[in-house]
Amino acid sequence: EARDAVRTALDLDPQLAEAHASLGHIILDLDFNVKNAETEFKRALELDPEYPVAQYWYGRLLTMRGRYDESIIHLKRAIELDPTAPMPYQSLAILYGFSGRYDEGIAEAKKALEMDPTQETHKWAIYRILLYDSRYRDVLETLKAYGDAESLMGQFFANSAYLRMGEKERARDFIVRNERTLGETLPSHLFYFYYALGDVDKAMVWAGKAVEAHDYYILYTYAYPQLRPFHSDPRLQALWKRLGLVD
Repeated sequence: EARDAVRTALDLDPQLAEAHASLGHIILDLDFNVKNAETEFKRALELDPEYPVAQYWYGRLLTMRGRYDESIIHLKRAIELDPTAPMPYQSLAILYGFSGRYDEGIAEAKKALEMDPTQETHKWAIYRILLYDSRYRDVLETLKAYGDAESLMGQFFANSAYLRMGEKERARDFIVRNERTLGETLPSHLFYFYYALGDVDKAMVWAGKAVEAHDYYILYTYAYPQLRPFHSDPRLQALWKRLGLVD
């Protein structure tokens, strides 16, 4: 229905920036076609460079492709054009986390959380950045501070910290017990966890399931800092080419 609506909009006005941006969003998040989505976002920005949603969505895509410097420009521009929308702050936070600017990333995620305390992913961004910064004890303390220590996703982040602190069996026990539940909602997270455990075969199985389920977090695998040492892995290369993240 979304696709039909945007096609109707473009039939009525092919120069409508909002429609091109919406089509790019559908192509990226639903079709997993990164290259075609980029074409639509660029067209939207040609037609209306002041449209903040297009700036945000294009900035997100550039993060996925590891083009950090360009992504920062577009995400910051989205915030300048509409400083009241929380999601660009969250995306900028993750980008800063990927590029090693951890304190700045946490600050941006907190801005998003202040704007919308009901959005769980703003807290998730903070936990992720603390993990990237190897602040594992801080992950556990922050989970408690935000009341997430007992939730499933809170336990996911806690065990991600335990894993990196060397408590491998504890982490493996958690993920095995909760594999089915997590796999039904966020198969991409099982990919990341199993890769960190060193079980690459199982990780790649969950990567395939994440693509099938259109779990958009799998689109961030190329930019994910913990995978940088493994970029030459032919299985990862095949995944990224399939998604259009690399040429």
